[in-house]
Amino acid sequence: MATVLALSGCGGSGASKPKTSVVSPVAVSRTTSSKGTGPLVVAISQKTRHSLEQHLYSATFLSPTRLAIPGIVGSSNCPSVPDKLIVRSPHAIWIKLVTGSWSRTASGRRVEAPHSSGLCLDDLHPVPVLVAINPARIDVHHQMKVSLYYPKAAIRRYKRPVVVTVPPLATARLREEVRVARASNALFSIFPAVPGERRCLIPSANRQRRFAGICQTSVRSRRTMEPSESVTFTESWWPHCPPMVACSPRALRHHTWQVIEGETIVKPGTKPHVYAIHSRGAAAPQLASSRIREELRVARAYSRYFSIFPKVPGLKNSCSIPDGALGTKPFRGMCQTGVHPVVSHAVVAIVTFTERWGPTSSCPAHGYCPVPYEHHATWKVSLGSPLPGKLHVLATSLSGATPPQLYK
Repeated sequence: MATVLALSGCGGSGASKPKTSVVSPVAVSRTTSSKGTGPLVVAISQKTRHSLEQHLYSATFLSPTRLAIPGIVGSSNCPSVPDKLIVRSPHAIWIKLVTGSWSRTASGRRVEAPHSSGLCLDDLHPVPVLVAINPARIDVHHQMKVSLYYPKAAIRRYKRPVVVTVPPLATARLREEVRVARASNALFSIFPAVPGERRCLIPSANRQRRFAGICQTSVRSRRTMEPSESVTFTESWWPHCPPMVACSPRALRHHTWQVIEGETIVKPGTKPHVYAIHSRGAAAPQLASSRIREELRVARAYSRYFSIFPKVPGLKNSCSIPDGALGTKPFRGMCQTGVHPVVSHAVVAIVTFTERWGPTSSCPAHGYCPVPYEHHATWKVSLGSPLPGKLHVLATSLSGATPPQLYK
């Protein structure tokens, strides 16, 4: 049976009382409908409202008692305001919106009020709304479905609800998993630090421009013998269409990184480690340009030892490192590729190949190694263009432990 959350307001003792129980979250600045009932609408500062408008893309829990909903459609002087909240289940709610107006609290903050001023402008002005919720009725630690019922004058299809999905509130465990994944590569700093979506600016490979897009973070458990999680970073952006080029700016492009994390089962309570990074989708703006791909191709072709490393910079994949001694099995390890531009008259770029490995007996035959790799080595390949238009390897260097390829 659905439960209606009704909150007494400023209508006075003559207002009709609801038949259902009254739920009162923490005391905050609030507005209520003219009938004396309605959910709490939290008054926020102009700075917070501007931040929500710039970055918030989908509905999200800001705290166990706060639900932020972006882009509530209305006119500039008559916003659509939540008037009634119906709890269908701990994982689904309905929110009825009415045509309201702007008011101010005692502290001077602007807040939406469910009282229409009578004359509304015919313009479109979506605004974010912050609603107070009761975690005793709503399970904020699981995904929730919100159905928004707009008034007749707000949208064309007002009879059908606008359904949005709210990701679960991030726990300390989820925050740590996302933190470890974001720290594994500088490219992941633009993504949300908790599961959810937000607007973001995606840098290009040459750092000369940025693309407006949508960045999403999600976490799911993997079905493995050892504790393992998959953190997914997905970016969507609108490509730039030069003049006289046949492309649609409305067609979104997507790129996804999947970061595989695991825990050491030998030592309980240890922090998760990144074991692999996979990539798929359209070419990301911040990834290798044609010039960087050519530099990487020349560096990998210089030695047979470099064929085990990823073809895309920034990726970290599990790999099989050959042993230089005859008749021995390869080492289980992790390989990573990086490209670093250099401002010099001779060297134009340095390509780094980093490999990590550990004792073969500590890793299973299949899957990810539950024990962190103990040894690592880095190959540095310096590239230059002695002849115009042609790249050459100028020098190579090795740092760290002796790699298995050189064992005898």
